[in-house]
Amino acid sequence: MKKKRCVLTFCAMIMSVFILGAVFSSPVFAVEPKAGDVINAGNVGQYEEYFPSFMVKFIKGTDFVRPVVIKVRETEIYTNPKSYEEWTEKNRGKLEIDAENNIQGEYHAGAPFPDPKEPNLAQKVMWNFYYRWRSDQWSFHLPGWVAYSQRKGGPITHGSGVQHYIYFTNRTAIDPKPERPNPHGLFFAFTQYIMDGVSKEMDFLIWRYKDPAKNDEMWTYVPSLRRTLRLVSSERSNPVQGTAACYDDYYGFDGKIHEFNYKYLGQQKMLCLMHQELIPAPGDKYFDNWEHPILDKDAWEVWNHHLIEITAKNPRYPESKRLLWVVDGLSHATFAETYDKGGGFWKGLFQSYGPTKTETGEIGPWMKSQGYTDFKTEYWTGVIGRAGIDYINGGDIDVNLLEPGVLGNEMFY
Repeated sequence: MKKKRCVLTFCAMIMSVFILGAVFSSPVFAVEPKAGDVINAGNVGQYEEYFPSFMVKFIKGTDFVRPVVIKVRETEIYTNPKSYEEWTEKNRGKLEIDAENNIQGEYHAGAPFPDPKEPNLAQKVMWNFYYRWRSDQWSFHLPGWVAYSQRKGGPITHGSGVQHYIYFTNRTAIDPKPERPNPHGLFFAFTQYIMDGVSKEMDFLIWRYKDPAKNDEMWTYVPSLRRTLRLVSSERSNPVQGTAACYDDYYGFDGKIHEFNYKYLGQQKMLCLMHQELIPAPGDKYFDNWEHPILDKDAWEVWNHHLIEITAKNPRYPESKRLLWVVDGLSHATFAETYDKGGGFWKGLFQSYGPTKTETGEIGPWMKSQGYTDFKTEYWTGVIGRAGIDYINGGDIDVNLLEPGVLGNEMFY
C-alpha cells in the first residue's frame, strides 16, 4: 500500500511539472528587448509578445517582401504638446460616458479621459484616441508625401500628393480655440490631391461633423470623367484610390466611433518605431526603391499600449474584428490587425512617429509613415512624408480649399 502511494505521489509531481511548464513556458523563454538587440528571423520567437502577429510574419519573411530586421534602442518617452495637456488636465474627473457611449459633461479639447480607468475603459481609451493631438491644422506641400504600392508579382508603383487638414473643434494652440466657427458644423475637413501615379489628378474631400453620430460627407473628383462625385460615406471599408487601405484603416482606425463596439483586452508592451529619423529626400536611393511597407532602418523601442478589440455593429461590415494598439498617454495607434468575416487574418497596419516641433515651438508626436498590407492578396501600400516639405500648421489655411466645388480645379500650393 505504501509503495502504491509513493507511485501516485511521484506521478502527481510529474503532472505538476508539466502543468507548471505549460503555464509558465512563454514568460520563461521570452526575452525583454534591450538597447542593442537585433531581432531577425532566427530569434524573433523570443520577442513575439512585443509584436502583433503580422509583424512576426514580416520578420520571419514572406513570399512577397524581404524579411524585416528590427534594431532596438533605449526607450525615450515624449509627450503631447503642453497646450494639449493643459486642456486635458481641465477634463480630469469631470467627464463620464453614458449608456449610448456619449461623453457626458462639458468637453472642449484635449484628451477627455486623463488616466482612463474602469468602468467603460475601452470606450474611454477610444474617445482619447478619437480626440488625440494631431495639430490644429496642417498642409503638406508639393508633394508632401509619397505612396508606394506593389501587387503580388507586379512592379512597385508610386504616387505623391498634397494635403490640407483643418480641425474646427478640439483646437488647443492656434486661435480661435478651442473652436473655429464654420457654417457646416464640422469637427474636421480634409482634402487630398494626387499629383502623379496611377491616380494622377484625382482629388478627394472628407467632412467629419462635430456631432460624432452624424455620417461623414465624402466627395472625389475623377479626372477621366471631369466630374466630382459624391461618395457613399457608409462604405468606408472600400479601398482608397487603388491602395491596400480603406478609409477606416487610416491612422490605424478612422471609423465613426458610434458605429462600433469596443472591448478592452489589456495593456501590452510593444516594440514600435517612435523616433523615425530617416526621411526620404529627392535622390535618396533607399526611398527611390522602397520595397517594403515596414520601416526598419531606424531603431525601434518599447512603449506601453492599450489593446482594444473593435467590432462593427453593422452585420454587413466586411471585418469580424479589428485589433488596435494605442500608445498609453499619447493615444496614437502604432499597429492594427483586421480579420475577415470568417475570423481569418486579413490586413496588418503599421505606423511610425517622431517628436516634432509644433506651431508654438512645443514637441508633439507626429506620424511619419504608414504601411498597409493585405495578406490575402499579398498587396501592400506604404505612405511616407518627405524631407524639405513646407509643412504649415501655424499659418492660416484657406477654408475654400475644403469645399466640394474646388475639387477638380487647379489648386495652388
